[in-house]
Amino acid sequence: MRKTVLWRSLLEFDYIYLLEIDSEVVQYERCTFKLSYSFVGLDYILKPNFVVKRDQQQYLVHFLRTNRKDEISTQQLKFLTKICRQNGYILQIISEDAVRLQPRLSNAKIIYKYATKSIEDPLLILLCYRLFENRKNLSLGEVVSFFTTNAATKRDVFRLIYHGILSIDISQTFNEEAIVTFPNNFISREEFLNTQK
Repeated sequence: MRKTVLWRSLLEFDYIYLLEIDSEVVQYERCTFKLSYSFVGLDYILKPNFVVKRDQQQYLVHFLRTNRKDEISTQQLKFLTKICRQNGYILQIISEDAVRLQPRLSNAKIIYKYATKSIEDPLLILLCYRLFENRKNLSLGEVVSFFTTNAATKRDVFRLIYHGILSIDISQTFNEEAIVTFPNNFISREEFLNTQK
């Protein structure tokens, strides 16, 4: 989004890494409002952590600390979900464990290192077309080996992953066997070459 996003805790900071590499996220920001509501005669205040936009949906993201999983009861959660819906939001409750799940979080941080580096060299994308011409997916080791023997680097592979040109499952360890794909919805080689003219 090319703007500064404030965070209040290391948990929020970690979650920002996951948002940054999530291709479905259009926009996000720290939530600046609270939700006041009454449930079974008692007053509560919910302080969501983030407002996240995915496609046309707005999500209110609220973290639950691992040692307080029963903080919101099932019935209270249903009630709160309904209130959020009435205000145009989908409530998303996320545990601390879910945010800090490994190796996903570490992988997100690795990929994010390449966020500021654009893909200006068409050679990198042409290498993808050549490598994946007759194959759907390859191992990370095979992709890196091909790139390094064709005047590119392992860093370039991760730049392509960050920019959504190549795809990898971040829930698996980034080792030589990790599967890398060249998404089918990427423009054809001919269309890409036409954009370079």
